[in-house]
Amino acid sequence: MAFGADRLLQARPMIDSDVKTREPEMKKVETRRLGRTGIAGSALGFGASEFGQKRIALKSAAAILGRALDAGLNVIDTAACYGNSEELIGRAV
Repeated sequence: MAFGADRLLQARPMIDSDVKTREPEMKKVETRRLGRTGIAGSALGFGASEFGQKRIALKSAAAILGRALDAGLNVIDTAACYGNSEELIGRAV
């Protein structure tokens, strides 16, 4: 911390009203047609290996996956070797 900044932070505790929170504008993920199927898949995929390997909480998994789905992402990569990621995703959606 810069000189004196630690004293400034200790002088008056920060309260919720001090912080202006605003959800950033969410851009939609680009989609592409999958061959001749007519199915639109998102150009980006969600790799779920960290969900199972890091033992993430269901509430956190649901929040992260919810943001991705809200952005239009619809390709989710998961596998049995990713620990309990399939179970977490199933519960989250």
